[in-house]
Amino acid sequence: MTAALARSDVAVCAVFTFTGAQNKLIEAAAAGLALIATPGPAAVVGLRAPDHFLPMTDAASLRAHLAAFAADPARFRAMRRAAQAFVQDHHAEHRVAAAFDRHLGLSPPSG
Repeated sequence: MTAALARSDVAVCAVFTFTGAQNKLIEAAAAGLALIATPGPAAVVGLRAPDHFLPMTDAASLRAHLAAFAADPARFRAMRRAAQAFVQDHHAEHRVAAAFDRHLGLSPPSG
């Protein structure tokens, strides 16, 4: 998936169930892509609209966001950087490993 992300500017996650969409959003944000996503999966990983992604709820909102991005991609530069920084900070390997350790009882709870 890394090669596909490298060739992309925007990622669309039009998923209304929680079936791995969160990982795809994290990967796309880490790659610096603009995100258009349904709010549920984005919220699960802590992404906030409009700081980190453009929320879509139907075909009309998807169409509007894609048109806005196509018309002025630079307008979304700050959102892309904010999402990338958020993911790098909150979903870094050491943080994920520490969370697993806490849930498995392998380390003390964080204060």
